[in-house]
Amino acid sequence: MSAFSLRFLAALCLCSSVSLAWAGPKLTQAWQVEGLATPESVLVHSLQEKTDVFVSLIDGDPGAIDNKGGIAMIGLKGETLNKDWVTGLSVQGYGG
Repeated sequence: MSAFSLRFLAALCLCSSVSLAWAGPKLTQAWQVEGLATPESVLVHSLQEKTDVFVSLIDGDPGAIDNKGGIAMIGLKGETLNKDWVTGLSVQGYGG
């Protein structure tokens, strides 16, 4: 595939993604949690009438096993329930 074809395909994909983004629903921020060390992703867990939100924390050097990662637990209204629910995690093999 020629360089021109690759550029054309990349431009076409970009235009398609931009037009799809404009057609999508609008998001409105409901709340924001402060004081968490580098939040990375969330998991909403519902069990009967109780719902918890778990946030993975990836503080520290991504290439080092430094045990600075963890998991925090927050409520559905944005309140921090336990910012140190799990501590001492490292991602082995990340970054290489």
